[in-house]
Amino acid sequence: MARYKKIRTNATVFSSEKLDADTNVFVGKIKVFLDFNSQVLRPHQTDFYALRFILDGEGELLIDHVSYPIQKNWINFVSPDKISVVSIPKETTFEYLLIAFTPSFIDRMGFTENIKSFITGPARKLNFLVDEDGSKSFKKYFELIHYEYSQQKNEEILAALIRALLIRIYSQSKELIGQKAPNRSYDNIFRDFLSSLNLHFRSSHFVADYVEMLQVSEKQLNRACHSIANKPANKIISEKLDFEAKRLLFHSSNSVKEIGFHLGFKDPAHFVKFFKKQNGMTPNHFRQNN
Repeated sequence: MARYKKIRTNATVFSSEKLDADTNVFVGKIKVFLDFNSQVLRPHQTDFYALRFILDGEGELLIDHVSYPIQKNWINFVSPDKISVVSIPKETTFEYLLIAFTPSFIDRMGFTENIKSFITGPARKLNFLVDEDGSKSFKKYFELIHYEYSQQKNEEILAALIRALLIRIYSQSKELIGQKAPNRSYDNIFRDFLSSLNLHFRSSHFVADYVEMLQVSEKQLNRACHSIANKPANKIISEKLDFEAKRLLFHSSNSVKEIGFHLGFKDPAHFVKFFKKQNGMTPNHFRQNN
């Protein structure tokens, strides 16, 4: 059997805001200007919880294969287990308020089980647009939290303030989207599907593979995917392979043939055909233009 070079990439796990080594919390106002088209091609996870409130800017954020438009007055909360991809248009000024904290910090907030499951549950519940009154309320909470962070950094006080803010977001989310929540069993099926996909996407390219792993019917899996992500399971599998192919084309020096084998395509021609179907161009063309 032919031996192929191990896939190497110099891309680090995406983390735009790092917590200090000696603290569990970071609070700040972030402003960034991008003079180029930017896409975080690698699906990424942070190692902390990040609550952002967008003050200015636009783009698209994909969390667990569900698309959210980035816009003013948008609340965005991402937990460490969520897979994200960010697309940002050229000449965009981004300005947002950020509260980030480590997983261990959650335990200091003393949440009830229903709120804790809400925070660690499906991302759609924690990404929504607020009106001007909601915007003013969020900013007041942020000012209090930022004042404590910049003055004393007392983590007990910060935990209490952030807890109050997250409970407010929990209440508002229930009012805005609570009635639209999909079947809880679909949440579980979709979450298990994504976990399996992240582990097996190189070796398992077909819906039937995941139906067998999850012990559900193909109809149940597709209904769960449509309910949460508004797309079928095979589309999500293709997106995952496409994300990984782009990441490796962008960040590694390996050949198209090697990348195809790494992603489980036994025939290089099949990988090229798949990539062209997804993107309207060949892998080599993509690499040359990125």
